[in-house]
Amino acid sequence: MTATRTLRQLIALAGLPRGRVVLVIALGSLAVGFGVALLTAAGYLISRAAELPPILSLTTIVVVVRFLALARPLARYLERLASHDLALCALGRIRASVYQRIEPLAPAELSAFRRGDLVSRLVADVDDLQGLYLRGLGPPLVALAVAITCVVAVAFALPAAALALAIGLALGGLAVPVLAALLGRHVGCRRAPARGELTAELVETLRGAEELAAYGREDDAVARVRDADRALVRLGEWQTSITVSVDEVGRATEVVLDRWGDLTPDKSFRLIPYGATVGGEATYGNYTIPTKISVGWWYGTPDYVEVIRLKVDWIQYL
Repeated sequence: MTATRTLRQLIALAGLPRGRVVLVIALGSLAVGFGVALLTAAGYLISRAAELPPILSLTTIVVVVRFLALARPLARYLERLASHDLALCALGRIRASVYQRIEPLAPAELSAFRRGDLVSRLVADVDDLQGLYLRGLGPPLVALAVAITCVVAVAFALPAAALALAIGLALGGLAVPVLAALLGRHVGCRRAPARGELTAELVETLRGAEELAAYGREDDAVARVRDADRALVRLGEWQTSITVSVDEVGRATEVVLDRWGDLTPDKSFRLIPYGATVGGEATYGNYTIPTKISVGWWYGTPDYVEVIRLKVDWIQYL
């Protein structure tokens, strides 16, 4: 199945109304176009003002800059409002369509699938389709519309510059995405099965927790979950956990998580233990807050590097 055919099927499944899609693309094009025009007009205003011309000769360009500065965020707000509403409506249709198609198959024709894998497909995979327009269709169409407009506008002023601009936009808008898609295709094809495998292992472990504990096989089940998690991490997708320790009265004493960084001997990026220790607390104006905090990399190891040390002696509320 080619990528084009898959995209057509997803669009048909989402049932995106053409009128609303055109409206969102127009609003997005206006927002980006206003941004480009604002940069151009502001640059011209600065360079022209440096020549110290009569102030009245700058009135028109000043008004244009002000208009663009106000119009750009307004257009962006309307575009975000319309595009997210379109994406959520499409996601609702996709969920209903998937359920309608899978409900007649239960339970006989779904016995070959693991419960966790089905949960992942019905929840995570379907939720990922909310980016069908926001990340898949909208940005390329908006970029294409703005690029054509810019090239045509520049062509009226300087055809040679328009040719150079068109070549640059073509390289940036076509070559780079195609190269990124080719490099990420292998990982993308393996990510969904790996995520489904992890979800399936988690669901089966939780459902059979009592039996696993009774027969002493809980360690084997946890090991399978960890293996599935490592496989997903190696594909570039992970979910880090945050551990918060509290004392007997409920006060936070320690916060630990894995943070992405390059504080390693070879300066390579990886997940590094990162944590904070809370040494005390005090009440100021009916608000109880920590008074001593130490934060650093490689938390809990001999290589601990403190990056933040905070001590609160007093607070004055304004």
